[in-house]
Amino acid sequence: MSDLADTPPLEVVGTWPALVKSFANLAAGEVVARLLGLAAVVVMARRLDPGGFGLVTLGATLVTWFALVADWGTEVLNIRDVARAPGRFREIAEPVLGLRLVLSVVAAALLVAAAAVVAETASDRKVLWLFALVLPAGALNLRWMILGAGGSRAAAVGNVLSQVVFVTGVLALVRSKHDTLDVPVLQAAGLLGYALVVIWAARARYGLLRPRVNVVRWRATLRESLPLMVNGFARATVFSFDLLLIGVVLRRDDVGLYGVAVKPALFFSGLLGLFAVSFLASYSAASSGSTATLLRRTVLLSTGVTVPVAIIASVTAGLAVRLVFGDDYAAAATALAVLMWRAPLSALGLAYSNVLTARDRQSVTMRNNVVAAVFNIGANCVAVPLAGIEGAAGVSVATELLVFVLHHRSAVGRGLAPPLSALLARR
Repeated sequence: MSDLADTPPLEVVGTWPALVKSFANLAAGEVVARLLGLAAVVVMARRLDPGGFGLVTLGATLVTWFALVADWGTEVLNIRDVARAPGRFREIAEPVLGLRLVLSVVAAALLVAAAAVVAETASDRKVLWLFALVLPAGALNLRWMILGAGGSRAAAVGNVLSQVVFVTGVLALVRSKHDTLDVPVLQAAGLLGYALVVIWAARARYGLLRPRVNVVRWRATLRESLPLMVNGFARATVFSFDLLLIGVVLRRDDVGLYGVAVKPALFFSGLLGLFAVSFLASYSAASSGSTATLLRRTVLLSTGVTVPVAIIASVTAGLAVRLVFGDDYAAAATALAVLMWRAPLSALGLAYSNVLTARDRQSVTMRNNVVAAVFNIGANCVAVPLAGIEGAAGVSVATELLVFVLHHRSAVGRGLAPPLSALLARR
């Protein structure tokens, strides 16, 4: 055990340069991966038609929800723990791997049951059932935990590899609307490759990771990470309840249109998420004297990028949708223009949310996101039947504003972070 405790991290963490380096690695991988993923989305949208694309979008949305059961908040919790003691990476990671695999089996069974309820036809049911394969592949992936040990480069490489596998498979196998069965299998294969890259990168420093059965550790982990799991469900509600409701209340084509509208917004949300986990790792390891500087620079950089992007995307949404996805998806332009304003608000909310998590206030984060999720469900149940996908987009942006306000009030009120006005005014 002493050898493990003395094992240095893959890269230095806990400073602003380390945060920037970690995010640069992750962002480079994410940009390449997202561009590859966008290519796959465009190909699928054009080859499957809005109805077929709506079906695979629905399947991916179900995976997002049930992957939360397989993760149970373990990765976010252990980013913090690994960052505090990088030499304990293997000691922490192996029981977590075992727990995540067990949870992924439970999650897969729940997804199969849910698919049987929401599928309109037997063929749709088969496609949705195959998405259960994605869950154990994702459970093996320790991409965020390794950030606490400075493994951002491995996470970036694995991310790119997963999308290379996916887009290559889509180009080769998805030829028409009858090939929707191939999509979940390809997604699972890509995620498995990602997981293996991360495990292989950790091997040289910490040895080959093996899933371990440790019931005592599992119980402690489940108990401590429960607020993060509930928080994850709340965030999933904020991000994807609208799409599920559209699938129930509106047409399958509307699912495809909204899926197209939300993709660019999700791209920037993904980048913000990467920046957020880099911030969490650095903030958790930083000295008390440097945390305010880390927070200020994080807020200024993330909002300074996302606000101009939102403006440009709003102006060019109509042209961009027609050029990239084709005239069949032109009706998605207004929803896209609205949804892009989710990014600046999300940047602010994530910064203050991670301050709370780093200071062991994940239960506060959970409560805030649950409140936002309840608002999102109620507002969508009114907006979607009345205003369609544009109404859903408006509710999404309003929810992100509420999330930021709640996290900001919680962090500032507890004396854990300065208010936004102070961060912006400080020189």
